[in-house]
Amino acid sequence: MLVLVVDDELLTRMTHMAMLSRLPDVNAIGAGTVAEAKLLISHHTPQLVLLDMELSDGTGLDVMNFFSQRGVQVGLVIISAYLGTFRSKLRPSDRLQLLTKPLSKSDLQRVVQEVQLGTSVPSPFSLTDYIQLACMGQHSAVIECLSKDACGEVVIDKGIVWSAQDELGQGADAFHRLLLAEGALLRVGAARELKGPRSLHESWEALIFESMRLKDEAVRDHRRNKRGSNPAIPPASPSVPTPTMPTSTMPASTVQAVAEETPDADFDSCVERGVRAVLARNFATAIAELEKAHALRPQEPMVMHRLERLRLLQNPKSHG
Repeated sequence: MLVLVVDDELLTRMTHMAMLSRLPDVNAIGAGTVAEAKLLISHHTPQLVLLDMELSDGTGLDVMNFFSQRGVQVGLVIISAYLGTFRSKLRPSDRLQLLTKPLSKSDLQRVVQEVQLGTSVPSPFSLTDYIQLACMGQHSAVIECLSKDACGEVVIDKGIVWSAQDELGQGADAFHRLLLAEGALLRVGAARELKGPRSLHESWEALIFESMRLKDEAVRDHRRNKRGSNPAIPPASPSVPTPTMPTSTMPASTVQAVAEETPDADFDSCVERGVRAVLARNFATAIAELEKAHALRPQEPMVMHRLERLRLLQNPKSHG
């Protein structure tokens, strides 16, 4: 397996390459700048990249963008001495991993083995990934987004989400449409000197988690509509009041119907409270609420994925 190490500190780069050389079936090459990284990528196809975000001629975003433009799928590990400050704010991603300098041999061995065994599936970087990393590193960038559902751009100024606009408008609504667009083609460029008026005034964390909440809400609405369209369940007549009776005197079929309806309402409430807790960065409460939702609907993939990622944020070493 070929691993590309991109770091402008020569000693750090050589240390990482030396650590990699001791692992079985691993070859390492190194670059100190964005230009050197692009040149190497043009001639070689690495399966894994160890990437520093601060480079002398640009940032790690430029290297990520080069991979995306070439359609190269690669495992990515962002390595920084400042991740401790931002780790709790980042939305977990299957596309990249975050490790803190100095990099330990055990961490390096783990990520290499994951790629070798195929447990870490390389995939294209998302708009969320670019926004988080640009804001985390306090960089400026214009991220253009093109998909069948949305076309527009997000502007980031020195780590602050400044504006978003698409064909339907601007501001937070445009931000959510762009972030939730499926299969978007992305291009990252340097921020313009004249960046235009600011249309986003919330933090990048709040905007991203609000997009997540909107997506979850859309999925729940879709499920409710599907259940509501079931012809086997006739709608109640609005002109005739429905009598109430104790559960003990209800027919068995009615008790079963009530039992089947209650978990859905409880599930939605638990997920809603969990999302609000994430927005407030109260991860312990978020985990507790999502665990309740998981108990009500054990096979729900969205809840399982959220729980896994929140637990990783709470205790990253236990997953190492």
